[in-house]
Formats: sequence, structure tokens, C-alpha cells
Amino acid sequence: MREGTGIVVCSSLTAAFLIISGPTLAGPQSGASVCRDRAQELRNAATRCRSRLASGELDSCAIRVTFRKDTRISIGEAERLANEFEWRARQFETSERQAQAFEEAQSKVRNLKEQVEQDQRAIQNLGLRRRAEDFEAWMALSEEAKEAFETETLDALMTTTLLNVQAGTKKVGSLSPPKANSYISRLRSKGVDEPYLFDAIRGLSRVQGRPQLARRVNIFLDQMSKAKDSYSMAKGISQESLTDYSAKLEALGTVLGWAVEDPGLTFLVAEIRWTSASLYNNLTRRVAKDQIETMTNLTEEQLKALKRLTEVLRGHVQQLGAARMELAKLPEPRPGFDACN
Repeated sequence: MREGTGIVVCSSLTAAFLIISGPTLAGPQSGASVCRDRAQELRNAATRCRSRLASGELDSCAIRVTFRKDTRISIGEAERLANEFEWRARQFETSERQAQAFEEAQSKVRNLKEQVEQDQRAIQNLGLRRRAEDFEAWMALSEEAKEAFETETLDALMTTTLLNVQAGTKKVGSLSPPKANSYISRLRSKGVDEPYLFDAIRGLSRVQGRPQLARRVNIFLDQMSKAKDSYSMAKGISQESLTDYSAKLEALGTVLGWAVEDPGLTFLVAEIRWTSASLYNNLTRRVAKDQIETMTNLTEEQLKALKRLTEVLRGHVQQLGAARMELAKLPEPRPGFDACN
């Protein structure tokens, strides 16, 4: 009797059994490695049997597999079983790789979801309610739809500011003639041609006394409101005209921000694409006008901080969407294959 590496050879003049007890496992092994090791043991035993039969040393040779309850098998069955175990080893390896990839993708989605939630909490600390779903919906909008919402946002920003001036929470003061001319030049450069508004702006540079200032301010507000409405209320126009009207509204909003000396409004108008995205509400498919008051009350520095936070959120939302798509492409891990027993 000879022993070695889990194989015990029992020989006689006419017959032999190669006893396969399987390799000694040193600690945990994967299903693939167990299958490969047992396949190799079976193949080695079959080879030794064939060799001894070919040499005339034995008349017959069989293999007894102890990990199969001492089952006696032929050389051909041992080779067939070795092939099967090698196939199972490959299946185990594929399954293990897929399971690892699936777990990594799931972990990435979980981490990004946590990051999005942190971003949303940081934005909420500035008083603005933003949901990842709103940014996802905004990014899915067509360019035409985005420009339409920008027009709606500009109108809402200006309306809120005009109402605040009328309520006395924001003020319009007198202008120097050079400043009045710069306002008019800015409007004309964007295609705004509103003679009555231009006269109202010039009127703010010719103020004598507080009573006259109040009257001139009211005229300015009235003409600014009419000019705003003439562009923001345009419906059923071409995309080219919509873009042109949006640019005119943006110019009006910029001038209004200058007139009320509100850097925050000027910033919101200058960043109108970001402002609209930040105010878009996917549930109502509208700009969240109740949030406009909150944004217009923030300082310029707070708005810049908010822009940074929302850009980070938007980036994480995009990454989360991509990670979810990658996860959806991966096959879910299947139950483990039968062990090589």
C-alpha cells in the first residue's frame, strides 16, 4: 500500500483500486478551487490506472472515490467526472466574478444615494428644497422645454422683485444720466425696443425731491412690468422667437437688478439656466414659485454657495443614474452550483 496526496493505491497481482479521498483542504477554498483539485486527482488516478494496465502490471483497475461514499468507478467514469468537475470549476469562477461585479455595482449605487442625500440636506440648510428626482427630470427635458422654463423663471423673478419694491422691502433710487444711458444701452443690445421704458429710466436720472422720485419710480415699475409681460406672455411662437424673447427678458431682469441694487437678482438672472434647474419641480412640471422668494432673499455669496452645492448634487445625480444603468445590465448572482462531491 502506498499513500500520497490523498490517493491510496491498493494493488495485487491482478487488480488495483486507486482510492480518491480528495485533496486535504487548507482553510476555506472557493468552489472553483475545490472542483479543480478534485478533477486533477481523478485525472491523475485514471492516468496511473491506464499506465499500470498498459505495462501488464495489472489485469484490471478501478477507482474508489471516498468523497462519494467509497463509490467504485471505472477509468472512463473517472475521466468523465474530471471533465464535469472542470466544467463546474469554470462555472463557479464565472459566478464568483459576476457576484463580485454585482456587489461592487450595488455598493456604488448605495454610496452615491447616500451622497445625494447629504447634498440635499446641505441645500436644505440654505432654505431650498431640492430633490434628486427634480434634477433628473430637468436633465431629461428638451432644449425647447428648458428655454420655456427659463422664460417662466425670469418672469417670476421679476414679478417677485417688482412686488417687493411696491411693498417697500426693496427700493429703486435715482440714477445718474450716465448710468441711465448704460441701462438703455444694455436693453438695446439685446433687442429690447421699449421707448416708454427708456423714458422711465431717463426720468429716474432727472429726479428733484422725494415726491418726484416716488412718482418716477412708479412709472418705471409700471413700464418695466409692461415690457416684461409683452415678452413673457408670448405663446405659440417659434423656437427662434422664444430664444430671442428669453434674451430680452434676461436683459430686463439684469437692468431691474441694477435698479434695485440687488446683486442676488443680477446673479440669478445671469445664471438663469442654473436658476431654472434649481427651481424646477418635477411633481408639478412647473417652476417652484414658492421657492423664488427664498432665493431672492439670499445674499450673492449665499447664492454662489448654493450654486456650488446644486452643481455637486447634479453631478452626483448623473453619476447615480449611470451607476443604476450599469447595475441593471449585470445579471443577478445565481444560487451556488452543486459542490463537486
